[in-house]
Amino acid sequence: MLKINFYPESDKEEYLKAAKEYELIWKNDGNTIVELIRKYSGMDFKTKIINAVTFDDVSFSVPMMLESGLTYDQKKVP
Repeated sequence: MLKINFYPESDKEEYLKAAKEYELIWKNDGNTIVELIRKYSGMDFKTKIINAVTFDDVSFSVPMMLESGLTYDQKKVP
Protein backbone atom coordinates (compact mmCIF):
# COMPACT_ATOMS: atom_id res chain seq x y z
CA MET A 1 0.00 0.00 0.00
CA LEU A 2 1.19 3.47 -0.83
CA LYS A 3 1.69 5.46 2.38
CA ILE A 4 1.13 9.21 2.53
CA ASN A 5 2.38 11.18 5.54
CA PHE A 6 0.37 14.37 5.99
CA TYR A 7 2.12 17.30 7.66
CA PRO A 8 0.72 20.75 8.47
CA GLU A 9 2.87 23.60 7.12
CA SER A 10 2.76 25.13 10.61
CA ASP A 11 0.89 24.69 13.89
CA LYS A 12 -1.99 26.82 12.61
CA GLU A 13 -5.22 25.05 13.65
CA GLU A 14 -6.61 25.03 10.10
CA TYR A 15 -3.50 23.19 8.83
CA LEU A 16 -3.53 20.71 11.72
CA LYS A 17 -7.21 19.93 11.13
CA ALA A 18 -6.67 19.53 7.39
CA ALA A 19 -3.76 17.12 7.91
CA LYS A 20 -5.93 14.97 10.19
CA GLU A 21 -8.82 14.98 7.71
CA TYR A 22 -6.60 14.06 4.76
CA GLU A 23 -5.08 11.29 6.89
CA LEU A 24 -8.57 9.93 7.64
CA ILE A 25 -9.57 10.10 3.97
CA TRP A 26 -6.41 8.20 3.00
CA LYS A 27 -6.98 5.61 5.73
CA ASN A 28 -10.57 5.04 4.57
CA ASP A 29 -10.17 5.36 0.79
CA GLY A 30 -6.45 5.06 -0.02
CA ASN A 31 -6.59 1.49 -1.33
CA THR A 32 -9.50 2.37 -3.61
CA ILE A 33 -7.74 5.51 -4.86
CA VAL A 34 -4.56 3.57 -5.66
CA GLU A 35 -6.48 0.78 -7.42
CA LEU A 36 -8.40 3.29 -9.55
CA ILE A 37 -5.21 5.08 -10.53
CA ARG A 38 -3.67 1.74 -11.51
CA LYS A 39 -6.80 0.67 -13.39
CA TYR A 40 -7.20 3.83 -15.46
CA SER A 41 -3.55 4.75 -15.98
CA GLY A 42 -2.11 1.26 -16.28
CA MET A 43 0.75 2.47 -14.11
CA ASP A 44 2.00 1.62 -10.65
CA PHE A 45 3.75 3.72 -8.04
CA LYS A 46 7.54 3.47 -7.77
CA THR A 47 7.42 5.48 -4.57
CA LYS A 48 6.03 3.70 -1.54
CA ILE A 49 5.97 6.75 0.78
CA ILE A 50 4.86 10.27 -0.11
CA ASN A 51 5.05 13.29 2.18
CA ALA A 52 2.27 15.84 1.77
CA VAL A 53 1.94 19.30 3.35
CA THR A 54 -1.34 21.03 4.18
CA PHE A 55 -1.30 24.80 3.67
CA ASP A 56 -3.51 27.75 2.72
CA ASP A 57 -3.37 27.80 -1.07
CA VAL A 58 -4.45 25.72 -4.06
CA SER A 59 -3.32 22.07 -3.99
CA PHE A 60 -0.55 20.89 -6.32
CA SER A 61 1.39 17.66 -6.73
CA VAL A 62 5.18 18.21 -6.69
CA PRO A 63 5.88 18.52 -3.88
CA MET A 64 2.44 17.41 -2.79
CA MET A 65 0.75 20.41 -1.16
CA LEU A 66 -2.89 20.14 -0.06
CA GLU A 67 -5.28 23.03 0.48
CA SER A 68 -6.35 23.31 4.11
CA GLY A 69 -9.40 25.58 3.68
CA LEU A 70 -11.68 22.98 2.08
CA THR A 71 -14.49 21.13 3.82
CA TYR A 72 -14.01 17.41 4.54
CA ASP A 73 -16.20 16.50 1.54
CA GLN A 74 -14.33 18.90 -0.76
CA LYS A 75 -11.04 17.29 0.26
CA LYS A 76 -12.40 13.96 -1.06
CA VAL A 77 -13.30 15.32 -4.53
CA PRO A 78 -10.61 15.01 -7.21
